[in-house]
Amino acid sequence: MRKEPKTILHAPKVTKDSSINLPLPKSLKKNDLSPSLKKETTFTTEMDIKDAEKLLSSFSEIEKEYLFLSSYPTRISRYTLEHFESARQAALTYNWLSRAKSLHRTHSSKDLLLDDDVRKAARTLHASVSPERAEQWATLASVLDAFHGLFPLDSFHWVAINLQAVGFFRLANHSKLI
Repeated sequence: MRKEPKTILHAPKVTKDSSINLPLPKSLKKNDLSPSLKKETTFTTEMDIKDAEKLLSSFSEIEKEYLFLSSYPTRISRYTLEHFESARQAALTYNWLSRAKSLHRTHSSKDLLLDDDVRKAARTLHASVSPERAEQWATLASVLDAFHGLFPLDSFHWVAINLQAVGFFRLANHSKLI
């Protein structure tokens, strides 16, 4: 049996969660934060757990799950949420949040920006309920936010992704692109 060589345009096999037969979240190189990203982490959860519970007490459990998920990326879109959860869960979360107008404002890119107090409360409560997952998501959010910092326009995201695929991406080359 002859294997075909992989090309840059070769689509990887999508892995599925066998328990519910849905695709897993998008993969992103996020093993550990580099020292430069650790210095740039700007979001902190400096809220007392009781204050967080009080602020989020009016939401149902599923709505709290939506808030937990949407509290990690700074810019919220279906695309960014898919890095944390399945495409279905990302879409459900985004659709719910987009209808909850009092909880967000809109970025110039049309992404949603969660209210800071709600974001702090959701992250604080999530860290108390699921500390391991909260830490993983915080690391992933830092990487994603750093990427958006380097490539703020969605129309240029493909450039970085394709250059990374061919091993060209280096921070020194970034300035030549923009």
